[in-house]
Amino acid sequence: MTNLMSKNTPSSHTDIQSRGWWHWLPASWHPFIYLARLDRPIGWWLLLLPGWWSIALGATSLGVMVWIMMLFLVGAITTRAAGCIINDMWDRRLDQRVGRTSARPLTAGTISMLQAACF
Repeated sequence: MTNLMSKNTPSSHTDIQSRGWWHWLPASWHPFIYLARLDRPIGWWLLLLPGWWSIALGATSLGVMVWIMMLFLVGAITTRAAGCIINDMWDRRLDQRVGRTSARPLTAGTISMLQAACF
């Protein structure tokens, strides 16, 4: 069996990549980026793109369309991040038993439940 994991992952049992655009940010921010899954944009794209399509179809002017699209962008990222955070809070004990999820910040103890809730 070949190793399907990228060489960028910290170990072969996790799906969290150790390198990306966020590595330029302070290291203390990284657990929160992983917690909110900001390193994986596909989740918020799935929320954003249908909304943007609808906004483009119904906008009354270009200015209104751009304004609403930017609001929707912030909302999609925030909504997806909140869903990931609450999922990790609820499933932290279960995630400890699964190799793929055991390195997540709450499961690994990198951040506390209070920090996650405040974030």
